[in-house]
Amino acid sequence: MKRHAFTLIELLVVIAIIAILAAILFPVFAEARENARKTACLSNMHQIDLGNLQYVQDYDEKFPLNRFDWPNVPYTWREAVQPYVKNLDVFKDPSFADARVDTSCWGSPIVPKSYAYNGHKLNMDGTNGSLALAAISSPAQALLMADMSRNGCPDAGNWCFGCPLATCNCLDFRHRGANNWAYFDGHVKWTRPQVTIRPYNGWEDRDYDPKGINGGDPVQTDDKVLQDIAFALKERGL
Repeated sequence: MKRHAFTLIELLVVIAIIAILAAILFPVFAEARENARKTACLSNMHQIDLGNLQYVQDYDEKFPLNRFDWPNVPYTWREAVQPYVKNLDVFKDPSFADARVDTSCWGSPIVPKSYAYNGHKLNMDGTNGSLALAAISSPAQALLMADMSRNGCPDAGNWCFGCPLATCNCLDFRHRGANNWAYFDGHVKWTRPQVTIRPYNGWEDRDYDPKGINGGDPVQTDDKVLQDIAFALKERGL
C-alpha cells in the first residue's frame, strides 16, 4: 500500500500561493481597519463640534478661544468644550493611538491632544474678543477643527503650513492621505486638504483669493498654502 504525501515542489508551490494571497489581502484588511478608525474619528469630531455649538448657545453665540491667556493656567478650547461632551476619549483620534494629555505647546492638563482648532479664525489671546457665530459668512464651508499632527499645537490655521518650526506642523493627513474636518455649522467630513483651500478657503472663510485682491493675507497667500500642503504630503510619502 502506497503512502501519499506532498513533494517538496508541491509544498513550495502551496507556500508561494499562500504568500501571494497574504500580500494581496493584508493591504485590503489594513485599509478596512483604517476606514473603521476614520469613521470613529468622524463620530468623535461630530460630538466635539456639537459641544462647541452648545457652548456657543450658552455664551452669547460666541465660540471659545483656541487658548485663553490666563497667567499660569493652561486653559484651552478643550477645557471649555469638554463639559458639553462629558467624555475624554472622544478627544482621542483612533488613528492617533499615542494621543495623550500634554501641557506643552498650549496643550491640556486634562484632555488628550489629537484634534486641532482653527486658530486663524479663533484668535489666540482674545484681544479682539471671541468669534461670534454671526461673523462666519459661510459656516458650512468654514473649518472649525481638523486632525492634528503628532508634532502639532492644539490650534491650527493655515499659517501652520508655512511655519518653519516643527511644532507648527499641525496636520497629519493620517486618514489615507487626507483629513477629517469639522465645520462651523456642525457637520463633519473626510476630504483632501487641497479641497479646503480651493474653490473656497475654509481656513479664512472667504473665496479663493491667491493674490490677496479681495482681502486675503498678502504674505500667506492661498497658492503658498497649496504649495505647503503639497510639500507636507510629499514629506509623508503620500
